[in-house]
Amino acid sequence: MTAPRPEQTYYTYARLFDKPGSAGMFIDDTARVRYTNKRSLIGWRDVPIASLVAFTGHDLAYWRTLNIAAHTIVADIADLRTTGTIPRAVTTFEELHQYFDANTGWSASIDELDLDQWTNVQWLVTDLLRFPTAIV
Repeated sequence: MTAPRPEQTYYTYARLFDKPGSAGMFIDDTARVRYTNKRSLIGWRDVPIASLVAFTGHDLAYWRTLNIAAHTIVADIADLRTTGTIPRAVTTFEELHQYFDANTGWSASIDELDLDQWTNVQWLVTDLLRFPTAIV
């Protein structure tokens, strides 16, 4: 997909690809970078991990931290579904606010994220909820 014009877009997150059945996460050398106009996702581009800094301004360690946070939240959401705190499936992070204050109360490492990191994690959680097993 062609990248949107930079002056109209913001990088929302880079989803690091993993391979099904692998022992660990993030073993591929590609990441999907998504763009938003601060209201909705408007585009994406697959980029080599080696190009993440040049493309997004953040290195692999930054994106890995956010991907781990998002996967942790998705696992927590599954637990909350099991206990009935969330009575139905959700497909966006925003839907969680119907059931509890989703902006706080996660693990300490997640609650300590700065605003930009937290925003990126919310976009990634939505992506993972919508496409849990696909590379999207």
